[in-house]
Amino acid sequence: MTGGDDGIAMVMRFVRPTVTIHRGDTVWFSNPGMGAPHTVTFGTEPANVFVPSGNPGHFRGGDLNSGIIPPGGKFAVTFKKTGTFNYICALHDYMGVVGKVIVVR
Repeated sequence: MTGGDDGIAMVMRFVRPTVTIHRGDTVWFSNPGMGAPHTVTFGTEPANVFVPSGNPGHFRGGDLNSGIIPPGGKFAVTFKKTGTFNYICALHDYMGVVGKVIVVR
């Protein structure tokens, strides 16, 4: 989860900021909140974080951006290479909304 809110309080963190998966697995990022949009951004933060970029269906590292994930939205990334892949919410990384995916064989 990319964080959450109930209209009164917000959790501005990835709820499971570190996950370990196997190569070929898909990670789903969801935004169950009521108000705050988020992104899932790997690599260099693009100039326009609102527009998706990269290939989430075949991610091997480098730059990937979900674009805006609105409340109720989801974004899936399939990891095709082993390694550690750090990601941020490009809108809220300054608040600590960061994480990593560790991909093993």
